[in-house]
Amino acid sequence: EELYQFLIGKEFTPLKKVVQEILQETAAETLEHSEGLDFNQFFDFLFIYRQRDGFAKAEVDRFRRGFNEYDQDRSGEISTLELSDIFRDFGYRISVETLHHYIDRVDEDGSNQLDFREFLRLMRWHRESELDSCKAVFNSYKVTQEGSEGIPRKKLKAAIEELGAIGDVSIIDAEVEKLPKEMPPVDFDVYVHAVDASRLEYVRQEKKKAGFTDEELQRYTESFQKIDRDGSGSIEGKELLKFGGL
Repeated sequence: EELYQFLIGKEFTPLKKVVQEILQETAAETLEHSEGLDFNQFFDFLFIYRQRDGFAKAEVDRFRRGFNEYDQDRSGEISTLELSDIFRDFGYRISVETLHHYIDRVDEDGSNQLDFREFLRLMRWHRESELDSCKAVFNSYKVTQEGSEGIPRKKLKAAIEELGAIGDVSIIDAEVEKLPKEMPPVDFDVYVHAVDASRLEYVRQEKKKAGFTDEELQRYTESFQKIDRDGSGSIEGKELLKFGGL
């Protein structure tokens, strides 16, 4: 708790899951015995925390995969012109003006090329902006119930929707339904986790659509079912030609 309080107000907004993850990496035995961190453990924690720019390891890995997809020549750099596409792949909506603002902060030499370190820092600036929006919405919905402060479960869906970050309300519904029906108000970290999980699921579903709209997918599904007369879930190759007239 003292470490978490120390991190508040520093360069990155600390999330408890990130703090706990790095503590497990650097001081697992100390945590197991409920002991305090010594200086070396404290230093190791801060080193990794700053190295990952306040992100969880899984988030850094996801950013690395996205970066590598656009680093076609394996030069270790990507063009700033590709950032809009990368953000869209990650499920983020961002204006050109905001993106240029982030680029100006990290591309100090004006080369319009970013290495992964610079790219990760750019994603951190975006994350901080996103968390500021989350804090504003969280504060407008939070209540205090029996000593617990947070968003009531019944209002969590509306609080996520208000961010305007998820393009499918049904995905938000599904994420909220994963939470217990009876529970204390949702704290900030749980709220952010629900937002992140909803976005990841939205991105997963959009990629599965392969660029088709919901209307197109529905039309193709109906056409497939008409051709698949025996309901086997598969059609013969010659029957596939019937799709040509769609």
